[in-house]
Amino acid sequence: MLKIGLGRKGVKMPCIEVVKCMKTDIPCSILGISRGPSPVILGSQESLPVAAAFTEYVHAVFEDGELEGSGMRISGELTMSFPGGILRVFGGSTPPPVLSFRLVHTSDVEHFIPNSDLLYSDLSQSDHSCKDFWLNMPRLTCHLQNLAEQHTAPYYNVVLLKYQVRHSSCSVTLSSF
Repeated sequence: MLKIGLGRKGVKMPCIEVVKCMKTDIPCSILGISRGPSPVILGSQESLPVAAAFTEYVHAVFEDGELEGSGMRISGELTMSFPGGILRVFGGSTPPPVLSFRLVHTSDVEHFIPNSDLLYSDLSQSDHSCKDFWLNMPRLTCHLQNLAEQHTAPYYNVVLLKYQVRHSSCSVTLSSF
């Protein structure tokens, strides 16, 4: 399991826990096709390795010079990066399996704003300390193809969701050297 996130002393920030891996049967006709910069060669294997990276951007805004209280807003953005070569896999004749992930330590998150074109979430989850998401794979594939048509790049970044943390749950200590 992969867990990433940003935390401060006493405050648990959301972090990602990958809950499913892609599983598929790859036809032997794909044998020998590389996924771009990855040294892995696709063959007839049961698991499909996916090279992707999650990046979390955290923004803190302090109004009127106040470090605590109502003058502070903390928000974040979760981006997933895919190698350009993944389009050969996602755009193949067999539809790709669904990618999913779980955010943990989310009880202090006030608002989630998922990318409604690409991301699904179960709004009825009873456990408020975690939140499950899964990607709409046909739309993700289309989005990545559109990015590739605009410009060729080794990696493509896709904004998955934005969030806002309750200001009452955060205390921030700033220091300079």
